[in-house]
Amino acid sequence: MIESRRRFFGPNVLELCEGSDSPEIEITGDLVRITGDLKADIDVYSIDGVRALYSVATTEVSLAALPHGIYLVVITAADGNRTIRKIIR
Repeated sequence: MIESRRRFFGPNVLELCEGSDSPEIEITGDLVRITGDLKADIDVYSIDGVRALYSVATTEVSLAALPHGIYLVVITAADGNRTIRKIIR
């Protein structure tokens, strides 16, 4: 069974995690950063499901090039554990 947890980070950010070892992320301004020494794939999707940005085996990605809107940031670790955050920027 996959452990899931939900955390709210104020009105603009919701985090969904799958697995007990899901990657932890922090968002500062336009920068999404994975905490710790973990490298993971980062996908950013617009509200209509279009992949707007992606980066493979990285620790951070900038959202500065994206227009303001609602996005889902999906962080997938090498072991398959995922963290998903909804961001309003």
